[in-house]
Amino acid sequence: MHGFHSCQDSREAHFHLAQLYEYGAGGLPQEYNQALALYRKSAQSGYVAATYHLGLMVAFGRGRKQDYREAFTLFQDAAQKVSACHQFILVRIHISGSIIGVTQSSFRNVIIGSE
Repeated sequence: MHGFHSCQDSREAHFHLAQLYEYGAGGLPQEYNQALALYRKSAQSGYVAATYHLGLMVAFGRGRKQDYREAFTLFQDAAQKVSACHQFILVRIHISGSIIGVTQSSFRNVIIGSE
């Protein structure tokens, strides 16, 4: 069996284990709290996919209170670190006004930092 020798391996392992707990797959029970903890651990280590998935769980209130502002901040963090896909999500939020409940004014406040 291959051990985890790098930070990247550990971040990916936490991310994939979080997915198993989130969806109740691989013989594991569906446990949102465990998934949140693992996504957060992976995200704090810099794994962008974990940051994005953590944002989704926060946006939908899985395992914790729904918080659109925190979810948006997580999506913004993921977008700044990597991909056009994450940046596209931010653009859709801005254009539509409230894809995940973040209004255009809230979007501007998060970006500008006022309110």
